[in-house]
Amino acid sequence: MTSVQESSSRQWLVALWYGVSLAYCATRVYLANRYVRPYGLNIAVFATVEIMASIPYALGTAKLVSALADRRTSAAARWGLVASAGFFAPDLFMLLTTDEAPSWLTTALLGWLTVAIGFTVIRTVQAVNARKA
Repeated sequence: MTSVQESSSRQWLVALWYGVSLAYCATRVYLANRYVRPYGLNIAVFATVEIMASIPYALGTAKLVSALADRRTSAAARWGLVASAGFFAPDLFMLLTTDEAPSWLTTALLGWLTVAIGFTVIRTVQAVNARKA
């Protein structure tokens, strides 16, 4: 594959990823409205936080993958932090602003955050080690 083809392919994948991230954002707003709003979540503010956080999440993850593919580990680490902030901001907002969250909701969100952090760390370490080999 030539560098022009690779660049075009990468641009297409990035655009697709932005679309997937937007669909993920919309799904989270729908689910929050349906299941968490009754516990005091201001859904309009949450939707704003979710939409605003999806921008650094989508951009950060796309740049993270590109940096790893290009073996730029320091850039990958920086973009990983940006993506992480975008990923976790809506969940933290939900945890901090919900009035009377039931224990199952808090447990589910904290469990989700723990699994996501663990998965991200493991996959990033594996990718970096694979690039070093």
